[in-house]
Amino acid sequence: MKHIVTVLALSLTLFSCKSFRGNLSTTSELTLKDKKTTVKIPVGEHSLKVSFSSKRKGKFEVLGKKVNFKLKKGVKLPSEGRFCLLEDQWDQNFEACGEIVAEVSYGPLRHEWEGCTYQVPRTICEGGGRNRRCYTVYDTYHGQRHVEFRMKETIETIDLDLAQSGATSGTFHARNIYNDKMIERQGICR
Repeated sequence: MKHIVTVLALSLTLFSCKSFRGNLSTTSELTLKDKKTTVKIPVGEHSLKVSFSSKRKGKFEVLGKKVNFKLKKGVKLPSEGRFCLLEDQWDQNFEACGEIVAEVSYGPLRHEWEGCTYQVPRTICEGGGRNRRCYTVYDTYHGQRHVEFRMKETIETIDLDLAQSGATSGTFHARNIYNDKMIERQGICR
């Protein structure tokens, strides 16, 4: 659950429709529920996936079942740092407190040629005299361009402590790695 909270926080500032898969370790039975489904998670190690469909709504997937959740209006989570989601701030009956850490690193400057497309306008005229009509069409051509870029690696780590009725119920840990090509300079497509 805390994982969902952290994921939600990240989705507010970095991405939408994000999901996290991690390890849920429970020391006492933990209950996830929505209007249609109740899932009792026994003591032990479990795989938990948290997906967000909007800034306030998400879904847990655990033990082959899906449970929807919703944050209360006005609840804002940080994209990075420590936070605590209390029971009265969402529709679950436990607290999720923890930390989100995002580490970003950039690789060396790289050069390569990449494929691209470009369009060239062409005027077409039909008819003659007063019936002559002209219009422009765009022909698409495939070409190449030189690019300079760096690879950006973002590692998001989420660690949560889950508490139910004031007692620790478990922990959640997830780690996502994203790689993006960051274009620094790009030539003309030809």
